[in-house]
Amino acid sequence: MFIASRKKRPHYGWIILAASFLIALLTYGVQYSFGVFLTELEEEFQWTRAMISWVPGLHVSFMCVFGLFAGWFTDRYGPRVIVGIGGFFTGLGLVLTSQVSAPWQLYVYYSFMVGLGIGFCAGPPIFTTVSKWFVERRGLALGIVASGIGLGTIVMAPVARYLISAYSWQTSYLVIGFATWVIIVAALLLKKQPEDIGVLPNGGGSQTRHNPPPELKGLTLSQALRTRALWLLIILFIFAFAGLLMVMYHLVAHAEDIGIPEMTAATFLSVIGATSIPGRILVGSASDKIGRKPVLIFCLLLQAVMMLWLIKSTSVWMFYLFAVIWGFGYGGWAPLMPAITAELFGLRHMGSILGLVAFSFGIGGAAGPALAGHIYTATDSYSTAWLIGAVGMFLAAMIIPLLKVPRTG
Repeated sequence: MFIASRKKRPHYGWIILAASFLIALLTYGVQYSFGVFLTELEEEFQWTRAMISWVPGLHVSFMCVFGLFAGWFTDRYGPRVIVGIGGFFTGLGLVLTSQVSAPWQLYVYYSFMVGLGIGFCAGPPIFTTVSKWFVERRGLALGIVASGIGLGTIVMAPVARYLISAYSWQTSYLVIGFATWVIIVAALLLKKQPEDIGVLPNGGGSQTRHNPPPELKGLTLSQALRTRALWLLIILFIFAFAGLLMVMYHLVAHAEDIGIPEMTAATFLSVIGATSIPGRILVGSASDKIGRKPVLIFCLLLQAVMMLWLIKSTSVWMFYLFAVIWGFGYGGWAPLMPAITAELFGLRHMGSILGLVAFSFGIGGAAGPALAGHIYTATDSYSTAWLIGAVGMFLAAMIIPLLKVPRTG
């Protein structure tokens, strides 16, 4: 008996896509706007930049640890409950961050609690769910969801900077915290997979309930752990995320250090977010046609070159040019992580496997910003950090041709 496709109503996959887009916008907007708060926290607590750099680093690590559980939970029970819980803790952590009076509270409320919340509601849960609802245009669908990350960066960084300038950094976090509770509402719209409501995936063709497409069979997590491809993929993204988060968390502070006005410096993140959107959609769509590997190599090499450019950037126009090109490159490879994971290991256990791959975000995301902070504290310059980041991006690109679909059976 074939599952009937509902023609009169829009495919429910588009509802899933819209809800996931909103969740990505709010969670990653919060995460990538931390750089706007860095110098404010430095003045408030009289910490060195090296010490403050551990706050987002630990946050990303906790996010990825809890993302492993969220991926496993999504595979078994669907995304609705885990994403709703994540939305609650994200908002609560930000509200509590607005009330900190001691440095240790910043680690507990922002690093741990917000990390837990975003780990539960972003990354593996939403990307796994969207992957199951779209087949032929999966790269485009994932690119649209990932463009929410870009829009979140466009909106959140200048909003946070405005609230800081008009009121205080505490008020800024309080307002943003309340706003993120919208995630709880978006979570109610999520459903595990099309078969649960008797419809086909978008672009899925004909299939029976008892004979799912071969791609859904996939590898289990234990099988994937025994493959060379998984470990190469993790190493690749450790290098990539280390360089990425060096820039996202330290670019604004770097610009302010060389005399660029605070509001102008904050707009660099907005430009990165803006140009990442066409990168996510166009490159995601192109990868459906020419393959994931060539476009991933192109995007990583583009970012490596621009990190070298950043070393010599001393004026506003040079920073804007960096932000435009860097943003497009970053936007291009971001949606390819779940897409290439699906191609290598299948969809049935993708949540668990993607959660493990996303753990590279925690390792690279902790190491990159912390290393940049320590280098700045020791040398009063970010030049060495940008050079190390560029080398890491280049090494990541060189790993991609080594990725092969694991043999099974």
